Amino acid sequence: MAARGEGGVIPGQKLALLFSALSLGAAGLVTSEGWVLTGYPDPVHGAKVPNACAGVTDGVVLGKVYTEGECIAMIAQAMLKHAAPIVP
Repeated sequence: MAARGEGGVIPGQKLALLFSALSLGAAGLVTSEGWVLTGYPDPVHGAKVPNACAGVTDGVVLGKVYTEGECIAMIAQAMLKHAAPIVP
């Protein structure tokens, strides 16, 4: 039997729950932000905060064209970064 962690959740289950939440979140993110492969000015902050893919801002270069693979990796990294403070 697998060892249980905090809250009675098996560590692998915690990881599975995180990935499930991220996959649902990614679908909503793309729906609300759109899917743009070229770095563009943020609708609120303008060119000082370039966006790309589905609203990713970290490391985005205005006017640069990103591949689908780069966008997927950037979105995954951004979502994990923002999920880290809420995942026990």
